Amino acid sequence: AALFGLTAAAATIHGVRFAESRQAGDLNLKLVGTGLQRYAYVYHVCVAALYLPPGTKPTDALTNVPKTLEIEYFHNIRADQFATLTVKGVKANTPPAEFARVEARLGDFVAAYQDVQPGDRYALTFLPGAGTTLALNGKTVIQVPGDDFARALYSVWLGKEPVTEGLKAGLLGKP
Repeated sequence: AALFGLTAAAATIHGVRFAESRQAGDLNLKLVGTGLQRYAYVYHVCVAALYLPPGTKPTDALTNVPKTLEIEYFHNIRADQFATLTVKGVKANTPPAEFARVEARLGDFVAAYQDVQPGDRYALTFLPGAGTTLALNGKTVIQVPGDDFARALYSVWLGKEPVTEGLKAGLLGKP
C-alpha cells in the first residue's frame, strides 16, 4: 500500500478537499496531514486527513489530545467489513490487558458502523473527557467514552501496526 502525504493549509488529494481546520467542540483543530490509501498499489480505497490542536506535535497524536480523523471513501464498503478490520487493527496495536478494558465499548462502536458509498465521509473526533464520536456525512452515529478507547481506536491508523505505513506517514505530515 502507498500513500502521498500533504501538509499545510487546505489540501486536495485525488479530487477530495479537506479543510485547513475543523471545529471539535470549542476547539479549532488544524490540518496535520492527508493521504491516499491504496490496496495492491492500484486500487484507491480512501483518502484521509488528521487534525490536531495548533502546536501539537504529530508524534503526540496517540496521546490524550483532541483530534479528528476524516476518511472519504471511493468505493462501496459494507459495515461488517469495517467492523472486522477495526477489531483486527485494535487487537494488533493494543496490549491484551488494555484490549480487554476496551473490548465491550469497541463492540458497541463497530456495531454502529454503516455501509458507505463512494463520496461518503466518516469522521472520528476525540475530546478528552467526552470520548470519541463517530459521524457519517456530518451526522453523529455513536459516541463512546474513554481516553483509553480513543487511544486504542486511533492506533488502527497511527499505531505500531497501522492500516498501512504510508497512510500513517501521510496523516502525520511526513512526505
